[in-house]
Amino acid sequence: MIKLMVADLEIDNVSNFKSYIRKHFSVFDVIRPALSIRELYKNIANNMPEIVLMEVRFFGSNAVQSIKEFHDDYPDIKIILYGNITEGEYMKKCLEFGTIAYMYRPVKPRELERCLKEAIAIFEKEKLIDEQQQELMRKYEGQMLMFETQFLTTLIKGHMKNEGELEGSLDYFDIRIDRPYVVANLRIDHFKKIVLALDEKEKHLVIFQMLNIVNDRIENGKAFINGFNEIVMIIGECGELDEIIAFLTEIKREVREKSNLNVSIGISRVYRMFSDIKTAYEEAEAALRYRCLIGYNSIIPIEYVEPENKITYSYPREREMLLVYTAVIGEFDYCKKLLRELFDALEKARPLPKNLLGQIIMDILISVGRNAAEQGMDIGGINEFFNTREILGFEDCEAARVYMEKGLENLCRRVRNIRKNREDTIYKDAIDYISVNYAQQLTAAKVAKEMNCSAEYFKKIILENAKMSFIEYLNKVRIDNAVKLIMKTNMTDDMIAVTVGINDINVFKALFKQQMGYLVGDYRYIKNRILK
Repeated sequence: MIKLMVADLEIDNVSNFKSYIRKHFSVFDVIRPALSIRELYKNIANNMPEIVLMEVRFFGSNAVQSIKEFHDDYPDIKIILYGNITEGEYMKKCLEFGTIAYMYRPVKPRELERCLKEAIAIFEKEKLIDEQQQELMRKYEGQMLMFETQFLTTLIKGHMKNEGELEGSLDYFDIRIDRPYVVANLRIDHFKKIVLALDEKEKHLVIFQMLNIVNDRIENGKAFINGFNEIVMIIGECGELDEIIAFLTEIKREVREKSNLNVSIGISRVYRMFSDIKTAYEEAEAALRYRCLIGYNSIIPIEYVEPENKITYSYPREREMLLVYTAVIGEFDYCKKLLRELFDALEKARPLPKNLLGQIIMDILISVGRNAAEQGMDIGGINEFFNTREILGFEDCEAARVYMEKGLENLCRRVRNIRKNREDTIYKDAIDYISVNYAQQLTAAKVAKEMNCSAEYFKKIILENAKMSFIEYLNKVRIDNAVKLIMKTNMTDDMIAVTVGINDINVFKALFKQQMGYLVGDYRYIKNRILK
Protein backbone atom coordinates (compact mmCIF):
# COMPACT_ATOMS: atom_id res chain seq x y z
CA MET A 1 0.00 0.00 0.00
CA ILE A 2 1.00 3.61 -0.57
CA LYS A 3 1.27 5.67 2.62
CA LEU A 4 -0.64 8.95 2.21
CA MET A 5 -0.84 11.86 4.64
CA VAL A 6 -3.19 14.85 4.47
CA ALA A 7 -1.66 18.17 5.60
CA ASP A 8 -4.17 21.00 6.18
CA LEU A 9 -4.74 23.53 8.96
CA GLU A 10 -8.52 22.88 8.81
CA ILE A 11 -9.75 19.65 10.47
CA ASP A 12 -12.90 19.54 8.30
CA ASN A 13 -10.85 19.45 5.10
CA VAL A 14 -8.69 16.68 6.53
CA SER A 15 -11.72 14.61 7.52
CA ASN A 16 -13.38 14.98 4.12
CA PHE A 17 -10.23 13.91 2.24
CA LYS A 18 -9.59 10.95 4.56
CA SER A 19 -13.15 9.71 4.25
CA TYR A 20 -13.25 9.93 0.45
CA ILE A 21 -9.86 8.31 -0.09
CA ARG A 22 -10.50 5.43 2.30
CA LYS A 23 -13.87 4.76 0.64
CA HIS A 24 -12.72 4.88 -3.01
CA PHE A 25 -8.97 4.06 -3.03
CA SER A 26 -7.99 0.95 -1.10
CA VAL A 27 -4.45 1.22 -2.51
CA PHE A 28 -3.72 4.12 -0.12
CA ASP A 29 -2.92 3.70 3.56
CA VAL A 30 -4.14 7.04 4.97
CA ILE A 31 -1.95 7.65 8.01
CA ARG A 32 -2.27 10.20 10.82
CA PRO A 33 -2.89 13.69 9.31
CA ALA A 34 -0.90 16.86 9.98
CA LEU A 35 -2.81 19.89 11.31
CA SER A 36 0.38 21.89 11.86
CA ILE A 37 3.93 22.08 10.57
CA ARG A 38 5.14 20.51 13.83
CA GLU A 39 2.80 17.54 13.34
CA LEU A 40 3.94 17.20 9.72
CA TYR A 41 7.58 16.65 10.64
CA LYS A 42 6.66 14.48 13.64
CA ASN A 43 4.53 12.20 11.44
CA ILE A 44 7.30 11.99 8.85
CA ALA A 45 9.77 10.93 11.54
CA ASN A 46 7.41 8.29 12.97
CA ASN A 47 5.75 6.93 9.84
CA MET A 48 7.37 8.19 6.64
CA PRO A 49 4.60 8.87 4.09
CA GLU A 50 5.18 8.33 0.38
CA ILE A 51 2.77 11.06 -0.68
CA VAL A 52 1.39 14.19 1.03
CA LEU A 53 -1.92 15.77 0.01
CA MET A 54 -1.27 19.39 1.05
CA GLU A 55 -3.02 22.75 1.08
CA VAL A 56 -0.77 25.14 -0.83
CA ARG A 57 -0.63 27.67 2.05
CA PHE A 58 0.07 25.03 4.70
CA PHE A 59 3.59 26.39 5.27
CA GLY A 60 2.47 30.02 5.19
CA SER A 61 2.57 32.82 2.63
CA ASN A 62 5.88 31.91 0.94
CA ALA A 63 4.49 28.69 -0.52
CA VAL A 64 6.93 28.03 -3.37
CA GLN A 65 10.12 28.52 -1.31
CA SER A 66 8.73 26.46 1.59
CA ILE A 67 7.74 23.55 -0.63
CA LYS A 68 11.13 23.71 -2.37
CA GLU A 69 12.86 23.44 1.02
CA PHE A 70 10.55 20.58 2.02
CA HIS A 71 11.41 18.76 -1.23
CA ASP A 72 15.12 19.32 -0.64
CA ASP A 73 14.77 17.71 2.81
CA TYR A 74 12.51 14.86 1.63
CA PRO A 75 13.10 14.32 -2.09
CA ASP A 76 11.35 10.91 -2.11
CA ILE A 77 8.02 12.26 -0.83
CA LYS A 78 5.58 13.20 -3.59
CA ILE A 79 3.16 16.10 -3.15
CA ILE A 80 -0.35 16.81 -4.41
CA LEU A 81 -1.38 20.44 -3.85
CA TYR A 82 -4.77 22.13 -3.74
CA GLY A 83 -5.67 25.81 -3.39
CA ASN A 84 -7.66 28.69 -4.81
CA ILE A 85 -7.67 29.37 -8.54
CA THR A 86 -5.73 32.60 -7.85
CA GLU A 87 -2.91 30.41 -6.48
CA GLY A 88 -2.58 28.42 -9.70
CA GLU A 89 0.75 29.95 -10.68
CA TYR A 90 2.21 29.08 -7.27
CA MET A 91 1.11 25.46 -7.59
CA LYS A 92 2.34 25.25 -11.20
CA LYS A 93 5.76 26.48 -10.07
CA CYS A 94 5.82 23.80 -7.37
CA LEU A 95 5.78 21.10 -10.08
CA GLU A 96 9.55 21.66 -10.17
CA PHE A 97 9.87 20.66 -6.51
CA GLY A 98 8.35 17.23 -5.94
CA THR A 99 4.73 18.20 -6.72
CA ILE A 100 3.15 15.71 -9.12
CA ALA A 101 -0.31 17.31 -9.52
CA TYR A 102 -2.50 20.13 -8.25
CA MET A 103 -6.21 21.00 -8.14
CA TYR A 104 -8.42 23.96 -7.33
CA ARG A 105 -10.81 24.32 -4.44
CA PRO A 106 -13.55 23.62 -3.89
CA VAL A 107 -12.03 20.24 -4.73
CA LYS A 108 -14.37 18.18 -6.87
CA PRO A 109 -14.34 14.37 -6.52
CA ARG A 110 -13.34 13.87 -10.16
CA GLU A 111 -10.34 16.22 -9.73
CA LEU A 112 -9.20 14.41 -6.58
CA GLU A 113 -9.66 11.12 -8.40
CA ARG A 114 -7.57 12.40 -11.34
CA CYS A 115 -4.70 13.45 -9.08
CA LEU A 116 -4.72 10.22 -7.08
CA LYS A 117 -4.75 8.13 -10.26
CA GLU A 118 -1.75 10.11 -11.53
CA ALA A 119 0.02 9.32 -8.25
CA ILE A 120 -0.82 5.62 -8.55
CA ALA A 121 0.52 5.55 -12.12
CA ILE A 122 3.78 7.15 -10.98
CA PHE A 123 4.23 4.67 -8.14
CA GLU A 124 3.44 1.73 -10.42
CA LYS A 125 6.00 2.95 -12.95
CA GLU A 126 8.62 3.38 -10.21
CA LYS A 127 7.82 -0.09 -8.87
CA LEU A 128 8.24 -1.57 -12.36
CA ILE A 129 11.56 0.23 -12.85
CA ASP A 130 12.73 -0.95 -9.41
CA GLU A 131 11.78 -4.55 -10.22
CA GLN A 132 13.63 -4.33 -13.53
CA GLN A 133 16.70 -2.94 -11.78
CA GLN A 134 16.55 -5.68 -9.15
CA GLU A 135 16.28 -8.29 -11.87
CA LEU A 136 19.26 -6.75 -13.65
CA MET A 137 21.24 -6.75 -10.40
CA ARG A 138 20.41 -10.43 -9.82
CA LYS A 139 21.48 -11.20 -13.37
CA TYR A 140 24.89 -9.58 -12.90
CA GLU A 141 25.35 -10.33 -9.21
CA GLY A 142 28.10 -12.82 -9.94
CA GLN A 143 30.02 -10.19 -11.88
CA MET A 144 30.12 -7.52 -9.18
CA LEU A 145 33.84 -8.11 -8.62
CA MET A 146 34.43 -7.28 -12.28
CA PHE A 147 32.41 -4.06 -11.94
CA GLU A 148 34.26 -3.16 -8.75
CA THR A 149 37.64 -3.64 -10.43
CA GLN A 150 36.44 -1.57 -13.40
CA PHE A 151 35.44 1.21 -11.01
CA LEU A 152 38.80 1.11 -9.22
CA THR A 153 40.65 1.17 -12.54
CA THR A 154 38.57 4.19 -13.57
CA LEU A 155 39.42 5.78 -10.23
CA ILE A 156 43.19 5.59 -10.66
CA LYS A 157 42.90 6.90 -14.22
CA GLY A 158 41.19 10.04 -12.95
CA HIS A 159 38.00 9.71 -15.00
CA MET A 160 35.90 10.53 -11.92
CA LYS A 161 36.46 13.97 -10.37
CA ASN A 162 33.42 14.76 -8.24
CA GLU A 163 34.14 14.04 -4.57
CA GLY A 164 30.50 13.28 -3.75
CA GLU A 165 30.21 10.87 -6.67
CA LEU A 166 33.40 9.12 -5.60
CA GLU A 167 32.22 8.70 -2.02
CA GLY A 168 28.87 7.39 -3.26
CA SER A 169 30.58 4.83 -5.50
CA LEU A 170 32.85 3.66 -2.68
CA ASP A 171 29.79 3.20 -0.48
CA TYR A 172 28.00 1.31 -3.26
CA PHE A 173 30.84 -1.20 -3.53
CA ASP A 174 31.15 -1.30 0.27
CA ILE A 175 34.77 -0.13 0.12
CA ARG A 176 35.99 1.49 3.32
CA ILE A 177 38.89 3.93 2.90
CA ASP A 178 39.21 6.32 5.81
CA ARG A 179 41.24 9.44 5.15
CA PRO A 180 44.11 10.22 5.00
CA TYR A 181 45.28 7.53 2.59
CA VAL A 182 48.23 6.53 0.41
CA VAL A 183 48.44 4.51 -2.79
CA ALA A 184 51.07 1.78 -3.01
CA ASN A 185 51.86 -0.18 -6.17
CA LEU A 186 53.24 -3.69 -5.73
CA ARG A 187 55.01 -5.08 -8.79
CA ILE A 188 56.74 -8.40 -9.39
CA ASP A 189 60.45 -7.91 -10.08
CA HIS A 190 61.87 -9.21 -13.39
CA PHE A 191 58.40 -10.37 -14.43
CA LYS A 192 59.26 -10.54 -18.15
CA LYS A 193 61.83 -13.25 -17.40
CA ILE A 194 59.66 -15.08 -14.86
CA VAL A 195 56.64 -15.17 -17.15
CA LEU A 196 58.54 -17.22 -19.73
CA ALA A 197 58.34 -20.19 -17.38
CA LEU A 198 54.60 -19.75 -16.61
CA ASP A 199 51.53 -20.79 -18.55
CA GLU A 200 48.35 -18.66 -18.60
CA LYS A 201 46.82 -20.40 -15.59
CA GLU A 202 49.98 -19.98 -13.52
CA LYS A 203 50.18 -16.27 -14.37
CA HIS A 204 46.71 -15.77 -12.97
CA LEU A 205 47.36 -17.89 -9.90
CA VAL A 206 50.52 -15.94 -8.99
CA ILE A 207 48.82 -12.56 -8.98
CA PHE A 208 45.68 -13.89 -7.27
CA GLN A 209 47.84 -15.42 -4.54
CA MET A 210 49.50 -12.06 -3.96
CA LEU A 211 46.13 -10.26 -3.94
CA ASN A 212 44.91 -12.71 -1.29
CA ILE A 213 47.94 -11.97 0.88
CA VAL A 214 47.47 -8.21 0.57
CA ASN A 215 43.71 -8.25 1.25
CA ASP A 216 44.22 -10.40 4.36
CA ARG A 217 46.45 -7.67 5.79
CA ILE A 218 44.60 -4.50 4.71
CA GLU A 219 41.87 -3.72 7.23
CA ASN A 220 41.17 -0.18 6.04
CA GLY A 221 41.46 0.26 2.28
CA LYS A 222 41.31 -1.78 -0.90
CA ALA A 223 43.66 -3.73 -3.16
CA PHE A 224 42.99 -4.84 -6.71
CA ILE A 225 44.80 -6.39 -9.67
CA ASN A 226 46.01 -3.95 -12.32
CA GLY A 227 47.80 -6.41 -14.58
CA PHE A 228 49.50 -9.82 -14.40
CA ASN A 229 52.36 -8.30 -12.42
CA GLU A 230 50.84 -5.41 -10.46
CA ILE A 231 48.57 -4.91 -7.47
CA VAL A 232 47.37 -1.44 -6.52
CA MET A 233 46.73 -0.80 -2.83
CA ILE A 234 44.73 2.15 -1.51
CA ILE A 235 45.55 2.18 2.21
CA GLY A 236 43.26 4.25 4.41
CA GLU A 237 43.78 5.80 7.84
CA CYS A 238 47.51 5.70 7.24
CA GLY A 239 49.98 6.84 9.88
CA GLU A 240 53.52 8.14 9.57
CA LEU A 241 55.63 7.08 6.57
CA ASP A 242 57.76 4.79 8.77
CA GLU A 243 54.61 2.91 9.82
CA ILE A 244 53.47 2.57 6.21
CA ILE A 245 56.90 1.23 5.18
CA ALA A 246 56.87 -1.27 8.07
CA PHE A 247 53.39 -2.47 7.07
CA LEU A 248 54.40 -2.92 3.41
CA THR A 249 57.64 -4.62 4.43
CA GLU A 250 55.58 -7.33 6.15
CA ILE A 251 53.49 -7.79 3.01
CA LYS A 252 56.63 -8.02 0.88
CA ARG A 253 58.14 -10.61 3.24
CA GLU A 254 54.99 -12.78 3.20
CA VAL A 255 54.78 -12.60 -0.61
CA ARG A 256 58.36 -13.82 -0.78
CA GLU A 257 57.71 -16.69 1.64
CA LYS A 258 54.55 -17.93 -0.09
CA SER A 259 55.35 -17.35 -3.76
CA ASN A 260 59.17 -17.35 -3.80
CA LEU A 261 59.05 -14.11 -5.79
CA ASN A 262 60.56 -10.70 -5.05
CA VAL A 263 58.44 -7.60 -5.39
CA SER A 264 59.06 -3.87 -5.24
CA ILE A 265 56.55 -1.36 -3.88
CA GLY A 266 56.19 2.33 -4.76
CA ILE A 267 54.44 4.63 -2.27
CA SER A 268 52.66 7.91 -2.97
CA ARG A 269 52.41 10.97 -0.76
CA VAL A 270 49.55 11.17 1.74
CA TYR A 271 46.22 12.56 0.48
CA ARG A 272 42.79 13.37 1.90
CA MET A 273 40.62 13.93 -1.21
CA PHE A 274 39.54 10.87 -3.19
CA SER A 275 39.75 12.95 -6.36
CA ASP A 276 43.55 12.90 -5.81
CA ILE A 277 43.77 9.10 -6.15
CA LYS A 278 44.96 9.45 -9.76
CA THR A 279 47.79 11.73 -8.60
CA ALA A 280 48.67 9.30 -5.80
CA TYR A 281 48.69 6.35 -8.21
CA GLU A 282 50.98 8.15 -10.64
CA GLU A 283 53.36 9.03 -7.80
CA ALA A 284 53.51 5.38 -6.73
CA GLU A 285 54.14 4.38 -10.36
CA ALA A 286 56.90 6.96 -10.67
CA ALA A 287 58.53 5.73 -7.45
CA LEU A 288 58.73 2.22 -8.91
CA ARG A 289 60.75 3.52 -11.86
CA TYR A 290 63.62 4.12 -9.44
CA ARG A 291 64.06 0.34 -8.95
CA CYS A 292 66.77 0.43 -11.58
CA LEU A 293 68.68 3.00 -9.50
CA ILE A 294 67.91 1.94 -5.93
CA GLY A 295 67.66 -1.78 -6.54
CA TYR A 296 64.91 -4.33 -6.95
CA ASN A 297 63.12 -5.94 -3.99
CA SER A 298 62.75 -2.41 -2.55
CA ILE A 299 60.09 -0.22 -0.97
CA ILE A 300 60.36 3.23 -2.54
CA PRO A 301 58.41 6.28 -1.28
CA ILE A 302 58.09 9.11 -3.79
CA GLU A 303 58.97 11.46 -0.91
CA TYR A 304 62.48 10.01 -0.85
CA VAL A 305 63.27 9.96 -4.56
CA GLU A 306 61.49 13.18 -5.62
CA PRO A 307 61.20 15.28 -2.46
CA GLU A 308 60.91 18.61 -4.32
CA ASN A 309 58.52 17.51 -7.07
CA LYS A 310 55.04 18.75 -6.16
CA ILE A 311 53.66 19.34 -9.66
CA THR A 312 54.41 16.53 -12.14
CA TYR A 313 51.74 14.11 -10.96
CA SER A 314 49.06 16.60 -9.94
CA TYR A 315 49.29 18.65 -13.12
CA PRO A 316 46.35 17.72 -15.44
CA ARG A 317 48.43 16.81 -18.49
CA GLU A 318 45.44 15.34 -20.30
CA ARG A 319 43.73 18.75 -20.08
CA GLU A 320 46.88 20.30 -21.56
CA MET A 321 46.61 18.02 -24.58
CA LEU A 322 42.92 18.85 -24.86
CA LEU A 323 43.89 22.54 -24.88
CA VAL A 324 46.27 21.85 -27.77
CA TYR A 325 43.59 20.05 -29.82
CA THR A 326 41.02 22.74 -28.99
CA ALA A 327 43.33 25.54 -30.12
CA VAL A 328 44.02 23.77 -33.42
CA ILE A 329 40.29 23.66 -34.21
CA GLY A 330 39.89 27.32 -33.22
CA GLU A 331 37.46 26.94 -30.27
CA PHE A 332 38.65 29.88 -28.18
CA ASP A 333 35.88 29.84 -25.55
CA TYR A 334 36.79 26.29 -24.51
CA CYS A 335 40.49 27.22 -24.64
CA LYS A 336 39.81 29.87 -21.97
CA LYS A 337 38.15 27.30 -19.71
CA LEU A 338 41.03 24.85 -20.11
CA LEU A 339 43.61 27.59 -19.50
CA ARG A 340 41.87 28.42 -16.23
CA GLU A 341 42.01 24.77 -15.13
CA LEU A 342 45.69 24.42 -16.00
CA PHE A 343 46.83 27.61 -14.31
CA ASP A 344 44.70 26.91 -11.23
CA ALA A 345 46.58 23.61 -10.88
CA LEU A 346 49.91 25.40 -11.27
CA GLU A 347 48.92 28.03 -8.71
CA LYS A 348 48.03 25.34 -6.16
CA ALA A 349 51.47 23.75 -6.62
CA ARG A 350 53.42 26.90 -5.85
CA PRO A 351 56.23 27.56 -5.28
CA LEU A 352 57.14 26.18 -8.69
CA PRO A 353 60.75 25.38 -9.61
CA LYS A 354 62.51 28.25 -11.39
CA ASN A 355 61.76 28.44 -15.14
CA LEU A 356 59.17 25.61 -14.97
CA LEU A 357 56.22 27.87 -15.81
CA GLY A 358 57.85 29.10 -19.00
CA GLN A 359 58.83 25.57 -20.00
CA ILE A 360 55.25 24.32 -19.58
CA ILE A 361 53.91 27.15 -21.76
CA MET A 362 56.54 26.48 -24.42
CA ASP A 363 55.61 22.77 -24.44
CA ILE A 364 51.98 23.71 -25.05
CA LEU A 365 52.84 26.07 -27.89
CA ILE A 366 55.23 23.60 -29.53
CA SER A 367 52.48 20.96 -29.42
CA VAL A 368 50.00 23.43 -30.96
CA GLY A 369 52.42 24.16 -33.80
CA ARG A 370 53.13 20.48 -34.34
CA ASN A 371 49.46 19.47 -34.40
CA ALA A 372 48.63 22.28 -36.80
CA ALA A 373 51.46 21.17 -39.10
CA GLU A 374 50.31 17.54 -38.92
CA GLN A 375 46.90 18.68 -40.19
CA GLY A 376 48.51 20.61 -43.03
CA MET A 377 47.33 23.87 -41.51
CA ASP A 378 49.66 26.79 -42.18
CA ILE A 379 49.08 29.06 -39.18
CA GLY A 380 52.21 31.07 -40.01
CA GLY A 381 54.31 29.98 -37.02
CA ILE A 382 53.78 30.27 -33.27
CA ASN A 383 56.15 33.27 -33.09
CA GLU A 384 53.50 35.39 -34.78
CA PHE A 385 51.33 35.09 -31.67
CA PHE A 386 53.81 34.60 -28.80
CA ASN A 387 57.20 35.97 -27.79
CA THR A 388 59.54 33.16 -26.68
CA ARG A 389 61.79 35.39 -24.58
CA GLU A 390 58.80 36.87 -22.76
CA ILE A 391 57.33 33.43 -22.09
CA LEU A 392 60.50 31.99 -20.59
CA GLY A 393 60.66 34.89 -18.16
CA PHE A 394 57.21 34.29 -16.61
CA GLU A 395 57.04 33.53 -12.88
CA ASP A 396 53.51 34.72 -12.09
CA CYS A 397 50.72 32.25 -13.01
CA GLU A 398 47.96 34.82 -13.47
CA ALA A 399 50.09 37.06 -15.69
CA ALA A 400 51.06 34.04 -17.78
CA ARG A 401 47.42 32.95 -18.10
CA VAL A 402 46.31 36.40 -19.32
CA TYR A 403 49.18 36.45 -21.83
CA MET A 404 48.32 32.96 -23.10
CA GLU A 405 44.63 33.84 -23.39
CA LYS A 406 45.36 36.87 -25.55
CA GLY A 407 47.73 34.96 -27.82
CA LEU A 408 45.41 31.98 -28.20
CA GLU A 409 42.52 34.30 -29.06
CA ASN A 410 44.50 35.61 -32.03
CA LEU A 411 45.67 32.13 -33.00
CA CYS A 412 42.12 30.72 -32.85
CA ARG A 413 40.93 33.60 -35.02
CA ARG A 414 43.60 32.68 -37.60
CA VAL A 415 42.57 29.02 -37.45
CA ARG A 416 38.91 29.89 -37.94
CA ASN A 417 39.79 32.02 -40.97
CA ILE A 418 41.79 29.15 -42.46
CA ARG A 419 38.93 26.74 -41.85
CA LYS A 420 36.43 29.23 -43.25
CA ASN A 421 38.48 29.51 -46.44
CA ARG A 422 38.58 25.72 -46.67
CA GLU A 423 34.82 25.52 -46.15
CA ASP A 424 34.23 28.21 -48.79
CA THR A 425 36.31 26.18 -51.24
CA ILE A 426 34.41 22.99 -50.39
CA TYR A 427 31.10 24.79 -50.81
CA LYS A 428 32.06 26.32 -54.18
CA ASP A 429 33.40 23.00 -55.50
CA ALA A 430 30.32 21.16 -54.24
CA ILE A 431 27.96 23.63 -55.92
CA ASP A 432 29.85 23.24 -59.18
CA TYR A 433 29.78 19.44 -58.82
CA ILE A 434 26.03 19.37 -58.14
CA SER A 435 25.29 21.74 -61.03
CA VAL A 436 26.90 19.21 -63.41
CA ASN A 437 25.80 15.94 -61.79
CA TYR A 438 22.37 16.79 -60.35
CA ALA A 439 20.67 14.20 -62.57
CA GLN A 440 22.61 11.37 -60.94
CA GLN A 441 21.46 9.62 -57.76
CA LEU A 442 23.43 11.93 -55.49
CA THR A 443 23.67 11.65 -51.71
CA ALA A 444 25.43 13.87 -49.19
CA ALA A 445 27.89 11.05 -48.50
CA LYS A 446 28.72 10.67 -52.21
CA VAL A 447 29.32 14.38 -52.76
CA ALA A 448 31.26 14.66 -49.48
CA LYS A 449 33.56 11.88 -50.66
CA GLU A 450 34.23 13.87 -53.84
CA MET A 451 35.03 16.91 -51.66
CA ASN A 452 37.32 14.79 -49.43
CA CYS A 453 35.41 15.46 -46.19
CA SER A 454 32.91 13.69 -43.92
CA ALA A 455 29.22 13.64 -44.78
CA GLU A 456 28.22 15.40 -41.54
CA TYR A 457 30.82 18.15 -42.06
CA PHE A 458 29.69 18.56 -45.66
CA LYS A 459 26.01 18.84 -44.67
CA LYS A 460 26.97 21.47 -42.07
CA ILE A 461 28.81 23.53 -44.74
CA ILE A 462 25.86 23.36 -47.13
CA LEU A 463 23.37 24.35 -44.43
CA GLU A 464 25.47 27.32 -43.26
CA ASN A 465 26.12 28.66 -46.76
CA ALA A 466 22.99 27.76 -48.74
CA LYS A 467 20.66 28.22 -45.73
CA MET A 468 19.03 24.92 -46.61
CA SER A 469 19.84 21.23 -46.27
CA PHE A 470 21.73 19.26 -48.92
CA ILE A 471 18.61 17.48 -50.16
CA GLU A 472 16.68 20.75 -50.29
CA TYR A 473 19.46 22.36 -52.32
CA LEU A 474 19.71 19.36 -54.66
CA ASN A 475 15.95 19.41 -55.27
CA LYS A 476 16.07 23.15 -55.90
CA VAL A 477 18.73 22.64 -58.61
CA ARG A 478 16.69 19.84 -60.15
CA ILE A 479 13.47 21.87 -60.26
CA ASP A 480 15.33 24.92 -61.65
CA ASN A 481 16.57 22.74 -64.47
CA ALA A 482 13.11 21.24 -64.92
CA VAL A 483 11.75 24.77 -65.44
CA LYS A 484 14.35 25.35 -68.16
CA LEU A 485 13.29 22.15 -69.91
CA ILE A 486 9.63 23.17 -69.73
CA MET A 487 10.48 26.53 -71.26
CA LYS A 488 12.71 25.17 -74.01
CA THR A 489 11.34 21.72 -74.92
CA ASN A 490 8.13 19.80 -75.43
CA MET A 491 9.22 16.94 -73.18
CA THR A 492 6.54 15.24 -71.08
CA ASP A 493 6.44 15.61 -67.30
CA ASP A 494 7.66 12.03 -66.86
CA MET A 495 10.59 12.59 -69.18
CA ILE A 496 11.55 15.86 -67.50
CA ALA A 497 11.41 14.27 -64.05
CA VAL A 498 13.75 11.45 -65.08
CA THR A 499 16.05 13.87 -66.92
CA VAL A 500 16.62 15.97 -63.78
CA GLY A 501 17.16 12.89 -61.57
CA ILE A 502 13.71 12.40 -59.98
CA ASN A 503 12.41 8.92 -60.78
CA ASP A 504 9.01 9.25 -59.09
CA ILE A 505 6.63 11.49 -61.04
CA ASN A 506 4.49 12.17 -57.94
CA VAL A 507 7.54 13.33 -56.01
CA PHE A 508 8.52 15.52 -58.95
CA LYS A 509 5.08 17.15 -59.08
CA ALA A 510 5.02 17.74 -55.34
CA LEU A 511 8.48 19.33 -55.36
CA PHE A 512 7.59 21.48 -58.38
CA LYS A 513 4.43 22.77 -56.68
CA GLN A 514 6.32 23.42 -53.46
CA GLN A 515 9.09 25.42 -55.15
CA MET A 516 7.28 27.17 -58.00
CA GLY A 517 3.84 27.63 -56.44
CA TYR A 518 2.12 26.05 -59.49
CA LEU A 519 1.23 22.57 -60.65
CA VAL A 520 3.44 21.45 -63.53
CA GLY A 521 0.49 21.53 -65.97
CA ASP A 522 -0.56 25.02 -64.87
CA TYR A 523 2.99 26.30 -65.21
CA ARG A 524 3.24 24.79 -68.70
CA TYR A 525 -0.07 26.44 -69.67
CA ILE A 526 1.09 29.86 -68.39
CA LYS A 527 4.39 29.45 -70.22
CA ASN A 528 2.59 28.66 -73.50
CA ARG A 529 0.27 31.67 -73.10
CA ILE A 530 3.27 33.94 -72.50
CA LEU A 531 5.16 32.57 -75.50
CA LYS A 532 2.14 33.16 -77.73
